[in-house]
Amino acid sequence: MCKKLFFISFLSLLIFSQNDLKSQEVHFGFKAGINHATLFGDDDKYNDPVFDFHGGLYTEISLMKKFALQGELLYSRQGTDIDNEGRITLSYISIPMLAKLKFIRGKLGFYGGPQVSYLLNADYDFDGFDGDAKDFYKDFDISLALGADFNLTKYLSVGGRYLFSIPSIGDDYKDDFITIDAPEVRNGVIQVYLGFVFHKKK
Repeated sequence: MCKKLFFISFLSLLIFSQNDLKSQEVHFGFKAGINHATLFGDDDKYNDPVFDFHGGLYTEISLMKKFALQGELLYSRQGTDIDNEGRITLSYISIPMLAKLKFIRGKLGFYGGPQVSYLLNADYDFDGFDGDAKDFYKDFDISLALGADFNLTKYLSVGGRYLFSIPSIGDDYKDDFITIDAPEVRNGVIQVYLGFVFHKKK
């Protein structure tokens, strides 16, 4: 339900931005960057951050001179290193829905908002063994994103954000023989990225 709600909201933004609304400035762009990610919660003393990547599309709609809405559709790889002996990798499709305040003639922006992510894959590689860990994680991750960006040129921007899971992403594992209670575990990700605007509409 959460995935459908936010996907519909993102599509609504795209449709809204196509309308002939003269007072609004609409940007479409591509962004890509680095993730510095870990999992925190129960028994996280052995977890260390890992570097990975994210990338995708975004649209920004300026509703007022200093206020805009931004929707994104991203692919993001996250996870954690475990005691320098293994790794858990989580791959998500993410939909952030952000509200942005703009300063310095619109060049500097501070933003925040919710993000819903759908888990595509969860893999482990530990001490020479690897496999699928998707049964141990929930299909959806509901996060809060906070960040800032700066327009270097008319078409190029740089930005960074921190996002963290609100509810735990751990899921109880059950089969015909055993049940394993899920630990409290959450994503924590620092993202640094470049954005490129490929279309503007006023």
